[in-house]
Formats: sequence, C-alpha cells, structure tokens
Amino acid sequence: MRIRVAGGFVPVKNVLPHDEVALQERDYERLPCLHIGYAKCASTTLQHHFFRSHSEITNLGRPSPHRDIRQTFEVIFNAAEASHNEAAKADVERCRVAWRDQLNLAASAGKIVAYSHERLTHSQYYKTPSDTTLPELLRSIIGPCKIMIVIREQLHVLESYYLHKTRAHTYLPPDEWLETNAAGLVQMLQYDKLASAYRNVFGPENVGIFLFEELRDRPADFANRICRFMGVDPKIGAELLKDKRENIRRSSRMLWYASIRSRLWPHFRVSEYLPDAVVTGWNHFLQRGRRAEVSFSEDRVRTLEKLYAAANSNLIREFDLPLKQFGYL
Repeated sequence: MRIRVAGGFVPVKNVLPHDEVALQERDYERLPCLHIGYAKCASTTLQHHFFRSHSEITNLGRPSPHRDIRQTFEVIFNAAEASHNEAAKADVERCRVAWRDQLNLAASAGKIVAYSHERLTHSQYYKTPSDTTLPELLRSIIGPCKIMIVIREQLHVLESYYLHKTRAHTYLPPDEWLETNAAGLVQMLQYDKLASAYRNVFGPENVGIFLFEELRDRPADFANRICRFMGVDPKIGAELLKDKRENIRRSSRMLWYASIRSRLWPHFRVSEYLPDAVVTGWNHFLQRGRRAEVSFSEDRVRTLEKLYAAANSNLIREFDLPLKQFGYL
C-alpha cells in the first residue's frame, strides 16, 4: 500500500517505520486507547456515558469528534479503502502533528487520549477479517495504542443490525437482507481473526476483548475490566455506566410497519401530508410495545453457527473469555 507524501507515493511502512514512529511507548505513562467497535455492541452507550464523561480521559472520537482528529482518521480511512487500488491520499505529517498535540495536551492534564468509532471495524476497510492494512496504517501514523474491542454473540449482532437498518422503503425479509446487504458484516464477525490482526501489529498485551453481555448484566465488572485495561479509575467508570443503555432494540410494531409499508406505497412519505402532532403520536405508538424478534432460516443459522463456533473457540483459547457463560456459540 502507498501513501502520498511530498513528491509522490511511497509505501506506508517506509514513511513511518515502526521503530521511528512519532509516538514511542516510553514517551507517555499510559498509552492512548482506540475503541474500534463493534457496531451494535454498546458503542453509543460507551461514547455518550463513558469516554465523554470520565475525568481521566480526553475523548477525541464520538459522540463529538475533535475536528483535527476527525480529519486525521478520514485520511486513514481513505488510505485503507483506497489501498485495494494501491492509491491513497494522506498528509502524513499533518496527521502525526495533530495526534501528537492532543497526546501532549492530555498528558499535561494527567489524562489519556481515547478515540472511539465503530467505523474502524467496517468491512470496507478489510480485504478479509485478518487483513492488517488498517491496523498497520493506524500504527504507522498514530503510533502505539491500546486497542479495545467490544463483541457480542454474533447472531444477536446480526439481528440488531437488521433492525437498525430496516426502513419502509428498504425493507427486506431477514434472510434476503442477510444475503443482499450483510456479506461483509458476516465475515467481520469472526472476532478471532480481527483480534489477531491487531495483536500482530500492536502487540498482544495491547489488545483487549470485552463482552457486551457483561456490560448488560454486570456493568460494574465490565467497567472495572475496561478501566484497568486503559489505566483509568474503575470506580469512576462503574458509576458512569450504572443503569446506562442507549439505542434500545426497536419494537415489533416498527418492524411490522416497515413490512407493510414496503408493500403499500414504499416511496410515498405519508408524514409530509399529516400534521406534526399526528406524526409524532404515530411514531411514539410504533416505538412502544414489546421488542422485535428476528428469525433467520434454520439453514442460515446452521451455516452461521458453524462459522462462528470455530472463531469463538479460538477466542476462548487466546483470551480466556467466558463466552459459553454468556450464550455464545
């Protein structure tokens, strides 16, 4: 892969060799932390209630990304995506300076830098789940980091993702949606392969895997684990995550309505012809009621179970995670 610097394109590893990166591990008492996802694994909850609010963290990512750092990661994302065609645009020095400035500001205040964005696990930036293109770009441009990965039982991720993406004008039955829109996502949920890619680049001691189910069932234990991994006060973290949950699963009424509307005037916007009060009341009605359930076909489930059971076994062996306790395949 090549990055554009003054005078043309050169291989990224030649721009910033790992032994000459702008940030060295010895420079700071605590490494910055990248929370890379996954989507539908409590990312919004962590971004709004933990990263943004912990007094020992300078949050540069979601929900309110720092402008210079947002631009830095756009450079990284663009380079990772364009690497498939061996062409990428990047102002490497500007990225390095922007990141270093924020590290210095945080260190002077006794804080660590954290950047959270689920986009870091999107399939468009990986040829395969074990592809190290994006991890190497991150390591080369911003230097050593802690990598925090929050995972969730894979079938539940797919169900939640399906509900999140379903709209009246784009509605598809679950199996058809999975076949049409989720091929990359299905592969990326082989958590062991992604974790291996980041461990190979950042070092096994700097990659942590944490469970959505533990946050849901035992938030204090979850907070203790992530805080100790990052090197921040776990008591503050536990208080911040107590009784916090964002993006609750959509209701069965919403799914039913999307299904009906997809067959009856899918592109007709009823809301444009109704008073705001009626639209608001109708939306409130749809959001209430029991949570929606999603059913993939038995054949589809068997295929996914075979794929993910092997991946999860590797994860248990490598990270000693209690996956079976939380219902993983």
